Amino acid sequence: MANLIPISIAYSQAENTLPFYVDLKVKAGSTIAYALDSINFFAKFPEAKGLVVCIYAKAAPLTYILKPYDRIEVLRTLKYDPKLARRQRA
Repeated sequence: MANLIPISIAYSQAENTLPFYVDLKVKAGSTIAYALDSINFFAKFPEAKGLVVCIYAKAAPLTYILKPYDRIEVLRTLKYDPKLARRQRA
């Protein structure tokens, strides 16, 4: 049996929706692309194609080889600049 490593995948579709979070095990040496494909991520969330994929908030390519306990995060783009919004509120 192949050596399996635990990872997790996190994605928040939009504001005011529950985030998608799943823990799973993949074969050692698997890539981010393989992990996302293994759960049919882009079939469930077609709007996520082209978004930034990160490992613990650091951008990573889909060819990144996963390590045990990595958390894959699929990030949406910001709708507004947080610094500008803070200035406008002040």
